[in-house]
Amino acid sequence: MQQACGTGPETAILVDNKIALGQIKAGIAGGVDTVSDAPIGVNERMRKILLKANCSRSAE
Repeated sequence: MQQACGTGPETAILVDNKIALGQIKAGIAGGVDTVSDAPIGVNERMRKILLKANCSRSAE
């Protein structure tokens, strides 16, 4: 399970809850981490731009 991103654990909890409620018998959970590997794939300037953009997201 990917610990650096919230989507993996959140998905696993959702699948677990559905199993506990008897809605499904089995499931597969997963998630994607898009920002934590930025220093490997891009230069420092681009990493800062991506991290700033990620922090500026809103729920609205």
